[in-house]
Amino acid sequence: MKKIGFTALFLVCGAHIAFALGGKASSMAGADLEQYSVMVLGSRGSACSGVIIASNIVLTAGHCVQGSPQLAVAYYEGQTPVLKTVVQSIVNPSGVDMALVRVIGLPARFSPVTMIENNELAASYIIAGFGLQAVRAEESAGKLRKAEVESLPLSAGRILHLGGTNMNKEEMSAHLQVCKGDSGGPVFTTDMKLAGVLFATYNTGVKQGDKWASQCGNTAQAVRIEPQRAWINGVVTKWK
Repeated sequence: MKKIGFTALFLVCGAHIAFALGGKASSMAGADLEQYSVMVLGSRGSACSGVIIASNIVLTAGHCVQGSPQLAVAYYEGQTPVLKTVVQSIVNPSGVDMALVRVIGLPARFSPVTMIENNELAASYIIAGFGLQAVRAEESAGKLRKAEVESLPLSAGRILHLGGTNMNKEEMSAHLQVCKGDSGGPVFTTDMKLAGVLFATYNTGVKQGDKWASQCGNTAQAVRIEPQRAWINGVVTKWK
């Protein structure tokens, strides 16, 4: 995709915007999630979700930050898109797909999320983000959506694997749709503690009519927050 201005990028990024949530498990998010959620846009065409973890500091996926000379945090005021230039960014040096960005002047309606304080795996989580509800459904872009998902058996160590258990491929496709490459969306526990940040989808396919869409999947992967807390806290302290 050719480089375009941030304003144009924000208005046309439906096909690239972070976190396409669809399927029976998804629904529109409310104020409880909107207060924590923004988009992170790159000047080379990238667009991701992000979650506010401290005053003017946003957590997102690492590959959302890499490769773009300029970054911006984006959100809506009513129907008007607002862009705030990122003044600092850093990618987690341990090899996990996680990054922090700092902006100036986020409005008071945004609040830092509470991060999880234990290293235990939960049975279910809530994921959220902006984007398409399904492949090529551009009219659904830019709306914050959420979905309830289950922790899959592979979840361990630094990574969460999320989707629907005891389902075959077609049932999972109807249950949840996450587009391949959508990243940075937050993963919450059921009591609204930040447990992870999405960075990838399994290439298991999403059913589109009678075909399987190779660019979308029905399960997701997320970097867990707790193993990265020391790094996150260190950067936040330094930037403050």
